[in-house]
Amino acid sequence: GQLLVFQGGSLAADASCVFSVTIDVPASAESGTYSNTTSQVQATIGDATVVQSPASDKLVVSNVVLEFSKSFDQVTVAPGSNIDLTFTINNPGVGHDVTGITFTDDLGAALSELQATGLPANDVCGAGSVLTGTDVISLTGGSLLAGTSCQFTVTLSVPADAPYGAVVNNVTSTVTGLVDGLHVMGDPARGSFGIHAAEF
Repeated sequence: GQLLVFQGGSLAADASCVFSVTIDVPASAESGTYSNTTSQVQATIGDATVVQSPASDKLVVSNVVLEFSKSFDQVTVAPGSNIDLTFTINNPGVGHDVTGITFTDDLGAALSELQATGLPANDVCGAGSVLTGTDVISLTGGSLLAGTSCQFTVTLSVPADAPYGAVVNNVTSTVTGLVDGLHVMGDPARGSFGIHAAEF
């Protein structure tokens, strides 16, 4: 690691000093809390050497910048019908535009043969963004200015042989993007709906 050294300082009686050092956090740093502790502080007062306790603090690093959610427009649906799925991506950052936003949503992993219809769709989350796929939905090229959000809806086709009474739990990948070339992310979005019980 890097070592920061301070020496040669002097203070008059009852005086203090404050100074700042800019630290570069590596782009590869993982989210977490990092502790930082100095050595003991040593000084000379008259002919005596005095030693004070170390100073310490914590640095919290987080690359979770985007807020990501999804919702289905119905609580339950019949086999063979359609259901609308709406995604919302929010960039709450102040002064941090996000580009290159992407995520995937594996519909087939939630329910076999659950498929998106009507794709591809262009410019759903910023100019140049594209939403594609059938059993796996993919967003590429998304962009959000600081303090803005995007919302878009996909119609899904529920298979005719979907099991009655089943609960379909759908989870996306994380949503990722770039801020000034640095990778940022948002937690996966989750949603669920049920299949109607059989009618006799």
